[in-house]
Amino acid sequence: MAINQDIHTYLTTQRTNLLELTKSDELASAVREKLERLDVEDIRQQFCQELIANCEEDWTYTTDFMDGILFEYNDFHSRDEDATAYGIVLDIKDSFKVQAEPYGFVGSYDFAQPMEALPCFTLSVFSGFFQLLSGGLLLSEGGEPIHAVNEVAEYYVLTAFLALHDALGDFSQTTSFKKRNCLGTQFANNFSWQRQWTQEN
Repeated sequence: MAINQDIHTYLTTQRTNLLELTKSDELASAVREKLERLDVEDIRQQFCQELIANCEEDWTYTTDFMDGILFEYNDFHSRDEDATAYGIVLDIKDSFKVQAEPYGFVGSYDFAQPMEALPCFTLSVFSGFFQLLSGGLLLSEGGEPIHAVNEVAEYYVLTAFLALHDALGDFSQTTSFKKRNCLGTQFANNFSWQRQWTQEN
């Protein structure tokens, strides 16, 4: 679907622009090298493998029609935070926007039983960010976080979102997903309350 490519392009562009912003004298060369080595394809495969494994083990087949799947996590600052999946049924069917840029979803929905709080993937991709913090590479000589620490964190976030977006496209085409799926032509990826992308099958 064209919207999936639009989302991929949007995330790729944002990620590339952010990497340029992190190339400052404030950042150690070791930090820049670590950012440049983040492999979206490797992370994509990891996400997809986790989704398939958790779907096969824990996702229950439902005959109820779902408008989407909500992927939710609490805080990526927790190491290897587990994201959970919820089947959702919209109160207003056209309340999802199909667009590349994130937006704040304000519609209401119910959970589709029994698909509630099911394991789907971990955010272990952020372990590299914690290594940079614990190694002191994102601190000033006085021990305070450097200004660019926010850009570095955001770069990890965008890397994860890009890999996850592509992984969900792969996952939606697997037998594991299809035999448990009662979705319509589109589903939404809600990564947090302030970031949401839509994705079509």
